[in-house]
This record gives sequence, C-alpha cells and structure tokens, in this order.
Amino acid sequence: MEADNFQKFYFENLPITYSKLAKEQPEAYRGAWELWQEGIAKGFLKPQFHGREHLNLFVFNDKLEKRDPELLTALQNKSYTSISDEDYPTMSSTAALDFWDVNDNEKLKPILVEGLQLFKEVFGYPSNYFTPPVYQIHQSLFSTLKENGSKYIDLGLVRKEHQGQDSYKTSFNYIGKKTKEGLTIMVRNIVFEPTEDRGLDWVTFTMKQIERAFRWNKPAIISSHRVNFCGHIDPKNRAMGLQTLQKLLQEIVKKWPEVEFMAADELGDYLTNQRK
Repeated sequence: MEADNFQKFYFENLPITYSKLAKEQPEAYRGAWELWQEGIAKGFLKPQFHGREHLNLFVFNDKLEKRDPELLTALQNKSYTSISDEDYPTMSSTAALDFWDVNDNEKLKPILVEGLQLFKEVFGYPSNYFTPPVYQIHQSLFSTLKENGSKYIDLGLVRKEHQGQDSYKTSFNYIGKKTKEGLTIMVRNIVFEPTEDRGLDWVTFTMKQIERAFRWNKPAIISSHRVNFCGHIDPKNRAMGLQTLQKLLQEIVKKWPEVEFMAADELGDYLTNQRK
C-alpha cells in the first residue's frame, strides 16, 4: 500500500508477512513461520479459518477514500490500531463481516470463498471450522461457508445478529445446534485470558468453569487469545501466559487423568459421530 501512496487495500499470505518481518526484525521473526509448521506437524497447533482479514473493508475503504488522517498515520507506521468507527454505527473497524445494508453481504461472499482457498494453500489442508471475526456474521453467509467445505461455525451463546440498518435479532445457541444450511454451531464455554488482570486467579477460575462443563456432560471449549502467549513487545507477558497455561494443564490432568485434548474440528467430528 505504501508503494501505491495508500490508495488501495492489498492483502498478502501469512508466510509472506513472516518473510518480510524476518528481514526487518530477524531476531524476533526469523524462523517464526517454520515454528508454526513444526507445531502443526507435531499436533500442538491446528489452525482453522478466521477470515481473509480481521478488518472491516467497508470502514477501511471509506476512510481510505476520505484520506482519513487517523488511518493514514496508522498505516504509515505499519499498524492498524486506534481506528475509530464511531461514524459507522453497525460496524466495528476490526469486524470483517459487519455491514450496514443487508445486501452488502453479497460483497462479502467472494471474500470468504477466496479466504478459504488461501487457507488451504497456506496451511496445506482445508479448514472446516470457522470463527467469524468478533463473532459477527449474517446468516446469509452460512450457505457460502457450507458450499466451500465448512462444517462447524463458532458462535456466541447469546447472539445478536444484525439484520440491516441497525435492526437486530437475538438468538440463543448451544453446542451441536444445527443451522438450516447444515452447519454445526460450536460455543466456547470456558474463558482463559491469563495476562488480563481481572483481579482473580486464572487457573482456579478456569478450573471451576471446566468442572461446571463436565458436570453437565459438556466438553470444555476454551477461549484464549494468542496475545496471552506473545512476548515480542514484553517478554514478561509471554512468560506469565505460558507459565499459567502450564499450571492449568497440569491441574486439568491431575483432576481428570482420563481427559482428552483435541482440536476444535476434531471435537466437532467426535460429537457428530456420537450422535450417529
């Protein structure tokens, strides 16, 4: 974008981004993409589709066309932080699938299709599990996901779906619920954000949530953001996150020795087979 004087939005694949970062900051990023691949090969990671980008192009392109100083300053610093969206009442700057008019979803369908294709090229396998950025998606996109290999969609327990022009419909979800298109809804029922200071002991708090899920014969689907385990800006953040994660895993295995850990799509397949 910089070479084009920030006139047009461009995206690139993850390995290309890591390659560029490795040249700019070799100590921090050299070998990072190879570590991703090693983690996947050893079964520590199982990435799934989260969208082609994690920003809203309706907001982005409008601000770009207006030469919004806030946006241009962020881009000139290779960032996308602090982008205000107060002029867009139904759209968050980071929610890729937010919209104003329901017909705008037609413009989002090819982006999802392309994103799923690119995911397969980058990771070497197709994604069948989709988590919408910021949990926001209109049901008109479900058929596009289904037709392009998705089987599972990660949605909130209580969901406010935008119907267009600031009108909303509330629905309630549960693990295993089916959409009319045939997608199986998965709901994260455990929160683990160890580097977020909420004035609590995260291991104790998360263990209680897991115990509650198991008591009701439910799987424990843990929601935890990657920022908890990153240390490029502050190594102490990574150390704290990983140490707390290790303690949590040890406590889980200690309390439930027969526990099984599995990737999100594997859990979906397991539940589907159990129903059969």
